Amino acid sequence: MGMIKHKIESTEAFIKLTEKKGGIYITEKDDIEFHVMCSISIKIEHFKDLTLSNITFEDDFILQGGRIENCVQIAKCTFKKRFIFGVVCEKGFWARGVVFNSYTSFVNGVFKESFHLTGVSNFGPLIFTQGKYDSFGIFESNLSHYLDFSKAEIEYINIKNVTFEKALSFTDVHIKAGAREAMRILKDQAHKYNDKIAAVDFYQKEMIALESELCSSKGKYSELFVIFMNRISNNHGLSWLRAICFTLLSGFIFFTLFLLCLDEPYYSFEWKGIEQFIEVHSMTFRYFIEFINPAHKISYMDNFSPSGWSFIFDLLGRISIGYGVYQALTSFRKYGFK
Repeated sequence: MGMIKHKIESTEAFIKLTEKKGGIYITEKDDIEFHVMCSISIKIEHFKDLTLSNITFEDDFILQGGRIENCVQIAKCTFKKRFIFGVVCEKGFWARGVVFNSYTSFVNGVFKESFHLTGVSNFGPLIFTQGKYDSFGIFESNLSHYLDFSKAEIEYINIKNVTFEKALSFTDVHIKAGAREAMRILKDQAHKYNDKIAAVDFYQKEMIALESELCSSKGKYSELFVIFMNRISNNHGLSWLRAICFTLLSGFIFFTLFLLCLDEPYYSFEWKGIEQFIEVHSMTFRYFIEFINPAHKISYMDNFSPSGWSFIFDLLGRISIGYGVYQALTSFRKYGFK
């Protein structure tokens, strides 16, 4: 026996198919293929469930208003015209094997716990603007039209095996964290369409995710050290101010250790009056300015008999200061990195 095509001609008839009180619930049946011929436009206050499977919507599907208590599940459905979904999902939203043929909007939606699209295709704009997502994921999907994340708030994002054929818009998007692969994909997409500001932001988050991965891995201490130093020295190449602070602070630390190891120091820890206090600090400042030049003479404080430890701290200071200068120069090129 072949499939029976069940046509639904009105919103009222669509609602009558509800199998659970307080929501819309249509599951896949072996012998029935639902075709919704009319526009579905529902403004809700509170639904318990929304489960749709094996349905073709020939006209608009619009659901706006209140909240849905349980996880929304949409599987093997085709939306041939507009799909507009702007509600609060208390337990998340899952779509599998869904085809969006036209304009698709989740504008102003709130998706707690999860928002996952798996095996999805879109042939019209896919809009996530001004939505709030606790966990946003797209998997195993071919997205043929552009995506817009403008002003969306995403706590965590994950993307795997997804093909983006057109541009993604990230204007004023806030993504708190995400999987490293997701950040790499978004960074590459931003580069592809010359959105350097978004690419820089995703690069930073990619490095943060990489550091988190290395922290949970054994035996990768050298890689973790490199990532850690890049973060504290210039925020992965993104902050010249942090690089300057790192250079001055590390220089001050090693300069202090250098002074403490002098055999015949010019200073004393005893109070000998304000004039000597000012004189000693003036000398210290002049010596410090010379010390933070990584090419300063090794004998520039020979009059005070540097010990062997002084020379060790002098060498470490040169390395640290030189590294900080390099990181500062790198940071000024942040919008030109590849």
